[in-house]
Formats: sequence, structure tokens, C-alpha cells
Amino acid sequence: MDRIVASEAIDLGSNPGGRTSLRDELAKARRLSRRSLGEGGCVYLKIALGFAHRLRLGKPAMNTNYTVYILKSEPGDHHYVGRTRDLQSRLQKHNQGGCVHTAKFTPWFIETSVAFRSEEKAVAFELYLKSGSGREFARRHL
Repeated sequence: MDRIVASEAIDLGSNPGGRTSLRDELAKARRLSRRSLGEGGCVYLKIALGFAHRLRLGKPAMNTNYTVYILKSEPGDHHYVGRTRDLQSRLQKHNQGGCVHTAKFTPWFIETSVAFRSEEKAVAFELYLKSGSGREFARRHL
């Protein structure tokens, strides 16, 4: 390939800290690519590699303390929505009959789980999934 990669200094504008987001850098690369570099694939790659040190590859992106989950029973068409901090032990408790509401329809398996950092958001999402609108949303999308 005889393509030249743009290596001009990036103007940080009014950002006093000097740090820009990956979204800002990619938007600038798109503008550059339209002006001078055709598709701009090389610029995108250079920017992505420059931000690689900020990404947590192979590690969880956040400390997930609360999980909202949807269980599905194997023998029937029953679903259960719940919230926990330890999903695997909670699933084991459901399958051992430790929960009155799920004991009749064992075994259960995890259909969907969503992790939240804050308990308030997890509670709100769980209550939404237990509402009529939330049940329909889960049926269609989750």
C-alpha cells in the first residue's frame, strides 16, 4: 500500500486537560478522511491503537455489584425475574427449591442477565421488567 498516514498534531481546542475521547478522535479522523485520505482506514487504526492503553481488554469494564436476571424453566414456558449480587449461587438456590415461587418448575436456566453498578438502577429495571410493559419488552427483545 502506498497510503500515507496523517500524523499531524491534534488540536485539542477548548479542552484544558488535554485529553480527548475516542469518539472525538474518530470524528476528527472521519473529517480528515473526507478531505485527504479517501476512506481513512489507516487513521482510524492509528487512533484506536493510541487509545488502547485506556481500554481494559480482558478485564470487566466495571465493578458489577447488582445483577437483574430472567430465568426460564426447562419443562414449561415459565419465566422468573429477580435481582441478586451473586448470580450463580442464586440460580443454584432456585434449582434446589429454595425459593417458593420457583420450586414447582425446576430446573431453571439463565435466559438473560444485566449487570448494574448501582442498586437503585437495578431495582428500577427489575420493577420495570415485572410490569406489563416490561414483560412485553422482555418477550420481544430479551
